Amino acid sequence: MNKEQIVKEYDDRFKKKPNKWKNDERNEMCYQTIARFNTEPKSIFDVGCGNGHTLAYLSDKFPNAKFYGLDPSQEALNLAHKNCPKAELHRAFLDDFVTNKKFDVVVNLGTAEHFEVLLPNLKLIRNLVSDDGFCYFEAPHNLEYDFGDGSHSYRRLNYGSRQVEWHLDRDEWEDYLIQAGFSIIDRISGAKPQWEFIWVLKA
Repeated sequence: MNKEQIVKEYDDRFKKKPNKWKNDERNEMCYQTIARFNTEPKSIFDVGCGNGHTLAYLSDKFPNAKFYGLDPSQEALNLAHKNCPKAELHRAFLDDFVTNKKFDVVVNLGTAEHFEVLLPNLKLIRNLVSDDGFCYFEAPHNLEYDFGDGSHSYRRLNYGSRQVEWHLDRDEWEDYLIQAGFSIIDRISGAKPQWEFIWVLKA
C-alpha cells in the first residue's frame, strides 16, 4: 500500500467508528506504567495517536504535561482535537515528520507494527525520546490471534481488525528494538493478544 491508500483506509475506519480502538483498560496500563517511572512528565508525545483516546486519558492523569500527537489520518486528528483539545497535533507519517523537540515520554500504542520498513522507523521513535525520558512501546501478539499461515512476516490480518501488520514474537520485537538503539528497562504483558507485548525503553 502507498501512503495515500493508507490514509484513505484509516480515514474510512474512523468515519465508520469514531471510537475505534478506545480501551480504558489499555490506557490505564499505559498510565500506571508511565507513572512508575515519572510521576510528573512535562511532555508526552503519542506516535500514531489516532482519535486521541490515549492523549485524552493521560491528560486527565497528568494535567500539567504538554501533549503532542502525530497521525497521518486527518479524520483521526479531527476526532483527537475534540477528545484532547489541549494537545498539539501534527498530520504526517513518522518518516515525514520533522521536529527538533525531545519528549519526556513517547507513547507508541500499537502502531509500530504497521511500519512496513520497521527498523528505520523505530530509530525515528528513539530519536524523539529525551536523554532522561523513555518510550512506552506496545505491540500486538499477532501470531497468537491471527489464525493465518503462521508466518513471521508483514501481511494483512485475516481476523479481527484485518490491518496490514508485522507478525512477530516477543524476541523478534526485542531484536528490532535493540538494533534501533533502545535499551529495555521493563517488560510487561498486556491482558489481551491485541496489546500483549509492552516494553519501557530508554533511548
